[in-house]
Amino acid sequence: KQIREKERRLSQPHQKRRTQENLDELARVLKLSDQSLVAPLYFVAGREDDIEISSMDIVIATKDETGKVVAFNDWQLFFQKFDELVIKYDIVIIMGAGDLSQKVKEKYKFTK
Repeated sequence: KQIREKERRLSQPHQKRRTQENLDELARVLKLSDQSLVAPLYFVAGREDDIEISSMDIVIATKDETGKVVAFNDWQLFFQKFDELVIKYDIVIIMGAGDLSQKVKEKYKFTK
């Protein structure tokens, strides 16, 4: 008998154009976890200012009505929700090319 641990995925989309081009695939992957928290979109100031997309657009693309994919445009709210749910999960996957990993390390005092 295989035991399946609960899995939480933290994701930070990187760059507006990449997020826009990969929106459907990103939405599909985030729905695979028991819970996915989407951090504020990471972008470099002055680049891609003409593209309007946010983390909330990813949730809309998932068509998730269960609330298992949740997006935030504010870091304080993101970590508040993470703190509420972290004790319920056995596995936390951090994915993205932005500064999410660094922010998690700093907040929780991880050294590696």
